[in-house]
Amino acid sequence: MSCDRDDKPDTASARNAPTVGAAGGVAVSSSSRAQPMPQMQLARVMANGASGGTVVQVRVLFAGFTPTDTIIGPQRLAASCGATFRDTLVAHRGDAVAGVLLWMEGDVPVVPAAAPPVERRPTVRLERCRLQPRMQLAVPGSTVQLLMEDKRTDTLIVVPAAGSGHSDTVSFITGGQLVPLQRSDRPGVIGIHAVTMPWARAYVAIAPAGTAAISDADGRASFTLSRQGRAATIRAWHPVLGSSSATLTPLTLQGGGVVTLTFRR
Repeated sequence: MSCDRDDKPDTASARNAPTVGAAGGVAVSSSSRAQPMPQMQLARVMANGASGGTVVQVRVLFAGFTPTDTIIGPQRLAASCGATFRDTLVAHRGDAVAGVLLWMEGDVPVVPAAAPPVERRPTVRLERCRLQPRMQLAVPGSTVQLLMEDKRTDTLIVVPAAGSGHSDTVSFITGGQLVPLQRSDRPGVIGIHAVTMPWARAYVAIAPAGTAAISDADGRASFTLSRQGRAATIRAWHPVLGSSSATLTPLTLQGGGVVTLTFRR
């Protein structure tokens, strides 16, 4: 079963040609402009980690022009980055999109795959002028860590989940520094970007186990839902492509199936 509803992103078309940095600075194509971070209204988790339920498979696709990578020419940072490198704006295999944040909302309990740990420490690395991983999940109560691998100075801006506070600035003076942020108890998306490198961005989504997922290399993810659910929506967000969503039918909630979300370019 396939349910589609697509929201056209506000970014420029991926048809824009990649841009190479000019002398003394950097340039990034307009298609790399980050989309506003989403607000997450998450479905509830079943009490006592009950097992069973309906498995809903999700497939994330794009239709239209293949997103184009950007060639970065960071001349001021050549010692760390290299003369040029390719920045993949949208990781995809054919029309399947990887690295898309997915979450479930609505009147449907989710069944977590496993009990989450008390605390996790997801780490975002600044290495060879890139922030990695670009998208990751963590449970509430986690402490995000920032690790500087490059041997130089730089500053990262940490943008908290929507409506949860002011942005923080984290400065690094040399390689090997590890800086823990405050505990993240509130669900939402934390954004991290480098002051000197507009292409360097990463995101950590804080969500209870089972309520959110990230699409894999084949654009796939899955959720396990209680058959007692009455209404639910799967929402998707990508830093470049924007947002999409699909409403689950009662038949899908009861019997499972495949839900397809398509970003159109």
